[in-house]
Formats: sequence, C-alpha cells, structure tokens
Amino acid sequence: MEIHVSESIEIAAPPSVVYTAVTNVADMGRWSPECTGADVKDNGLQEVRPGMKFTGHNRSAKRPWSTQCTVIAAEPGERFAFLARGVGLRVAIWTYRFEPLDFGQATKVTETWIDQRGWFMHFISPKVSGIRDRATHNRQTMKVTLQRLKKTLEKEHPSPEAVCGDTGPVGPDHSRAASGRRLDGVDHERTDHSAPGRAGH
Repeated sequence: MEIHVSESIEIAAPPSVVYTAVTNVADMGRWSPECTGADVKDNGLQEVRPGMKFTGHNRSAKRPWSTQCTVIAAEPGERFAFLARGVGLRVAIWTYRFEPLDFGQATKVTETWIDQRGWFMHFISPKVSGIRDRATHNRQTMKVTLQRLKKTLEKEHPSPEAVCGDTGPVGPDHSRAASGRRLDGVDHERTDHSAPGRAGH
C-alpha cells in the first residue's frame, strides 16, 4: 500500500525565500528534529536542479542512519521533491509545495511524505531507525519542522507589516491574503491509504 502524510503551514515570507531555505538541504538540521543535514555531491552547482544527488543524515533517539537522495523536481518558488533510497532501494519521496499568499508576501508550504518501501525495506527500516510506526512518527516530525521553519524565516525576513505595523484593510478590491485566508497556523491532511503494492518509510 502507498501511504501519504502531509502537513502545511503559512509563513509570512515570500515563496522564493521559503523555497531557498528548504532546498538548502545541507542546512535541514536547522528545522528538522530527525534530519541533521546533508552532504551535496554536486557541490559545483549554483542552484538545485533535478538529478542533483545528496546524502541525507538522520538520527532517532536510538541511532543514526543515512539515505541516498536524488532531486526529482526543482521549480523555484513552486515545488521541490526528492527520492530517498537506502541500500539502493526506494524508501520515500519527499515533496514541498509553495503557494503564494498575500500577493506574494507570504507562503503556504506543504510538506508531503510518500512511502515507497517494498517488503524488504518494511522489514529492515524499523531495525535501522528504531521507528516502527513511520507514518505517525513522520507526521509529528513534519509539524515540528514546519513550525521551526516558520519561526526562523519570519524572524530572519520580517514582513513589512511586522516592521511598519499593520495598517488594516486596504480596500474592497485588495484582500490581505490572495487565498482569502489569514496566516493563522497549520493545516493537516489525513493519512491516505491507496494504491496497493506500495508502502511507507
């Protein structure tokens, strides 16, 4: 079975800023409670692109482990995704989508984990990581990751409102958020069980 887990949050920073932070995979340890960082193999690249490879380093309460990752989508300000492998076998696809809000001054970022493990990785991965319920565990770590990302970026890139003060509504034809929603926290998607023949990281 294929399992999807998604978490979203709204950040008062432009999509380009959020995208740049997320695609700096070597710095992922700043936000993630599990991923401690990454070693990028294509160090000469000036920007992230499909095909770029990196080794992701992770640590649970019990032990460390690494995955070999390949970028499969890199659309600046819109989408970033990579496939993670362990011992050459598919483990998971991680995807980040960036939706502009507030006329491009804010971003809804959605992080999605898609389990790609076959029977062997399902058997071995709990022994490697010490984590048996990967879907539940990932939902919790994703929430923490997004909250830390929001806190850091809003501190490092304060919005004009934060600097100058909120001037309130700007007229009937100029809603404050392009989506019609306030920047007020985290959205949660339910775990989806579908597509028999695949399963989780």
